[in-house]
Amino acid sequence: MPIMVNSLRASFLLSSAMTGKLNGDMMPDFSSLTGNGNLLLLQGILKKFAPLEKLANTLQIDELKEVSVKDIKNYIEFANGKVLVKPFSVKVKGHRNVDRRNAWL
Repeated sequence: MPIMVNSLRASFLLSSAMTGKLNGDMMPDFSSLTGNGNLLLLQGILKKFAPLEKLANTLQIDELKEVSVKDIKNYIEFANGKVLVKPFSVKVKGHRNVDRRNAWL
């Protein structure tokens, strides 16, 4: 996941509820956080993501090296010092002409 985070520039909205302890310096003790929420990716650009770059090179489709994403809703959970992302779906729509022109929607 860290590779994808470094490869994604996006705008997000987060709605969550969590509980946990505070350290002596009034910062959260991240290992004690529990809760859940929704994370909505409004829009973003995914680039320099190794799996997409390999696919783009294999298929010879340079447009796959930088992909626009929007309106992706994720359900998340905080537990045991981790943020767990529940499974989610992404729809890809478009076509590629035989003359190698793309029409991704």
